[in-house]
Amino acid sequence: MVLFGKSLAEVTDSVLVPGQVGLYRVTFKVPNDFGFKTLSVTVAGVTVETPLAVGNAIMPLYTSATQDQIEYIVPEGIASGTAELTIAVGPATWRGTLDVKPYAPRVLLVAPTVAATYLVRVSNGVQTVEPTFRVTADGNYEAILIDLGPEGDSVYLCLFGTGWHGRAPGYEVTLDHSLGDGTYLSVPAIHSGPQGEFAGMDQADFLHPRSIGGSGNLYTLHTFLNVGGTRVGFPGLVYK
Repeated sequence: MVLFGKSLAEVTDSVLVPGQVGLYRVTFKVPNDFGFKTLSVTVAGVTVETPLAVGNAIMPLYTSATQDQIEYIVPEGIASGTAELTIAVGPATWRGTLDVKPYAPRVLLVAPTVAATYLVRVSNGVQTVEPTFRVTADGNYEAILIDLGPEGDSVYLCLFGTGWHGRAPGYEVTLDHSLGDGTYLSVPAIHSGPQGEFAGMDQADFLHPRSIGGSGNLYTLHTFLNVGGTRVGFPGLVYK
């Protein structure tokens, strides 16, 4: 059963994701409703909830002084270096240059202070998906405390972004937690590459080390995705 807010959604498909053990993809029709809602998925009496924004409620989060923006996917096979870029809108044309690199990691954000991530918990052989953020009553996003649970639990962080699936072999992907003294608690990715469903989106998965539990908001502004030595910071990880 899928609930969008208080509305029951029509499920059109529920299948195993190819190549992913124990991971299902549920497809449903979003009810005729807009705004910040709680998406609830119930299977065999177990419910998983995550925030979801639909329609014009998303727009206020991203308004800025720059109103015109174009996002596109750089075609595969473009050589590294300086490339000419032409943007045409009707009769108007703009020409410039673009610096093309083999990889240029960027972590996607759902809001200025919250990264696009979720958790997968394996406890007593049962796998569940948990959100890392929620929407407050006033429509803002806030991080949820990450609870690693008892010793037997394994908690994985799934992080979304772009710009690292084209890296050369041997370029390691890690999650680096700054310890504040110039050193890092570095966690290697157990998977990193194309997300597989959405063009241009990459995914990296990490198993949380038990030692990070109880750190509170120590790493909220000091967590980095490291791709081959290139670090990009992102916010929003808070540990219980």
